[in-house]
Amino acid sequence: MRRRWVVAALALAICLQSAGPAFAWNETGHMVVALIAYRRLSDEQKKQGGEILKAHPHYKSLLLVGKPPDVDEGEWAFLRASFWPDMVRPGGGKPEEITKYHHGPWHYCDFPFIAPKDKETIDAAKLKANEESLLTALPECAAKLSRSDSSSEERAVDLCWVLHLVGDVHQPLHAAALYSEEYKLGDMGGNALAIRSRGTPTRLHAFWDELLGTPNTYTAIDQLATTITSSSVHDPDRMTEFKKHTTVGSWAAESHDYAVAFAYLNGNLKSANWRAYENQEIKKDDIPELPPGYESNSRELACRRIALAGYRLAELISQSLH
Repeated sequence: MRRRWVVAALALAICLQSAGPAFAWNETGHMVVALIAYRRLSDEQKKQGGEILKAHPHYKSLLLVGKPPDVDEGEWAFLRASFWPDMVRPGGGKPEEITKYHHGPWHYCDFPFIAPKDKETIDAAKLKANEESLLTALPECAAKLSRSDSSSEERAVDLCWVLHLVGDVHQPLHAAALYSEEYKLGDMGGNALAIRSRGTPTRLHAFWDELLGTPNTYTAIDQLATTITSSSVHDPDRMTEFKKHTTVGSWAAESHDYAVAFAYLNGNLKSANWRAYENQEIKKDDIPELPPGYESNSRELACRRIALAGYRLAELISQSLH
């Protein structure tokens, strides 16, 4: 009992204050989104989702890895499926049978944000959006998931992408890219910007990707999901955007607006060039520290985005299953 209380207290601290190291929309974040959604599905929908995932080509090799003995197989596979698209990214000697499922452009839709001081020199009309992006991939995967003529393996893969991309579209820096005189080709959603969090240099995008922490045990995911959804401010009936914005495009627009206001501070966030730091052209002390309140505000927003992602994911899956 004491152990569960401690985990719950730690989860609450992540969302309410800035104590401890910076935390993530990584494995942890995606699993929390998935668990929030899973708990809103009917028993029949949970069963159907579990059956669909059994046809996945990596069901035993990746989706069932680390299953706790007291956790239902279907539920654990559902949680692991939410970050499967990150598991198949190239690198680390992964075989082609794994990496052939990777689709880099699907993970983001970088709407441009031109820093106010550069609006006279950057021509927004010349900034072209990618033809293939999260905005095209998520609706397509959801549609394929709902089609009866899709193969069992295709539906399993599409379910994984739906689980993952709903999480991605709610991360502010997956829907924005800063353009300026220094970053004429864009900052790749904050990946080109170096900031310091508690003295440690990191990419701005990584900071935001890591706002829920790194624990990946079922106990930790359970407590994080429970803590976030039990907060009155995360009651879906009180979240006006939950009912107001019902399309992938509107979810991405939300994230873009939050990226501008919270991540980039409307163009006033001080940062350095990450490549210059990697190349040892600048030192650690040359990288600006995040301003006061930035981390706590970011965590508070992350918890809201995670809650919304879970609620919306549950609705999307409910509409796609038959």
